[in-house]
Amino acid sequence: MGFGKVAGIGLASVFALLVAMSVAGVVLANSIPGPLEVKIPEADLTGVKMYGGSYPEGSSNPVPVVVQEVDSLSCPLGQTITRTMTVAGVKITATISMDKAELSEVLMKARTLTSSSGDLSGVTLETQQEPLGLLQTVSSGTMNNLEAEVYFVSMTTLGYEGLGIEITVG
Repeated sequence: MGFGKVAGIGLASVFALLVAMSVAGVVLANSIPGPLEVKIPEADLTGVKMYGGSYPEGSSNPVPVVVQEVDSLSCPLGQTITRTMTVAGVKITATISMDKAELSEVLMKARTLTSSSGDLSGVTLETQQEPLGLLQTVSSGTMNNLEAEVYFVSMTTLGYEGLGIEITVG
């Protein structure tokens, strides 16, 4: 068996473990699993739309979130995604890191979203009916030391360099 097949099987096994952890979090934790911790040292964004929402929608016990729709997100200094949970009394932490990442058509629902500094262009703020509340649009910009506690994220494409996956127990 070639290295590519072994690496592919290993990566598939790690993703299977992450899926199993996610399912276990849904089954063994509360109805809404705790958020992922996302850290991006430099986030270059275009086509941003932010507003209020809830997760999961239609739930009897939803969590208020900031919904962020981004046309493109570049992470030239990489990003780190961490999920810590307790399964059957054992603390498990899964960390996915990338040295560099490019994402398109990103939809993110976050409990918190913070940035230490940045530069945004083409900013518009507009009040909206519930549940949006305040709608913010941004043509482009950079957010430094972006940190978010994310309940949900999806994207159309993800390109990366230097993928690392680490799982620690205890």
